[in-house]
Amino acid sequence: MDRYQVESYPGSEGKWQEFYVSWLESSTVLTDVKPDTECRVDGSSVVEDEHSEVLKGTEKT
Repeated sequence: MDRYQVESYPGSEGKWQEFYVSWLESSTVLTDVKPDTECRVDGSSVVEDEHSEVLKGTEKT
């Protein structure tokens, strides 16, 4: 595995954000997320240009 691809959507007023995280990292911090907002986060692992199945989650901040 080379890296993780993370996409986040912070509520109805936000915009999709896409970023990559090194495979050496065990966590990352989403920024610009307002309190009491439902946030959707999708993640997958990336090897070269191949993506794994996307894991999707939704949680309220």
